[in-house]
Amino acid sequence: MIAIRIRLPRPGWADELRIGFQGSRSRFVHLGAAERECVIPLRDLGEARELEEQAAARLSIWVVPRGRTAERLEGVVGFLPEVGVSLQDDGLLLSLCQLKPRHLMAVLTRVRTACCVPLRHMIRELRTESYERIPKHQRGTACEPFVKEGLCLLALAIEQLEVQKTRRINLPERWPRRARAAQVHFPDVMSAVRSRHREIEAKLATKGGSGTRPRTDRC
Repeated sequence: MIAIRIRLPRPGWADELRIGFQGSRSRFVHLGAAERECVIPLRDLGEARELEEQAAARLSIWVVPRGRTAERLEGVVGFLPEVGVSLQDDGLLLSLCQLKPRHLMAVLTRVRTACCVPLRHMIRELRTESYERIPKHQRGTACEPFVKEGLCLLALAIEQLEVQKTRRINLPERWPRRARAAQVHFPDVMSAVRSRHREIEAKLATKGGSGTRPRTDRC
């Protein structure tokens, strides 16, 4: 069974929890006062038209924290790729893992300025623990593991910036296209990137004692 698992900071943390592709058509998720997590089978979203269409779509959750009715948090938890995405466009399939690390790192460094704390941490982590370990004379040549992780991290950053809507950065279209393709065709890497992002968010929430409050003011 394919499902989405949602875990809140603590039982009773949210007054309202919804999931869907659009806020106006989202599905209410029942969560008891003593519960902090739930599992939502994707079949429960079977009536969503996005599952029938061929266009790309993002699956999101919306949370209203307890006692803060004027505040509604949104987060992307899944991505439906466009049906029939052609990886042969501009030789994309062949070239993805042949990108030069220094070019990808430059794009991530540029995007980092608009990201919030967890993603900024991940981009810095990728630089110090992966990129800087590539010998300087090889940073202009292919390095498949680094490129896969870097493109998936770029895909997550683009997702988050689109959700925030208050922070934008202009990139040549080839980079979002490459990131989308990596997101679809390297699912294990993308899953690991999302997992690391959740881990950092949880650590920051515990350290700050503020649940999953948005950190746009700390960017």
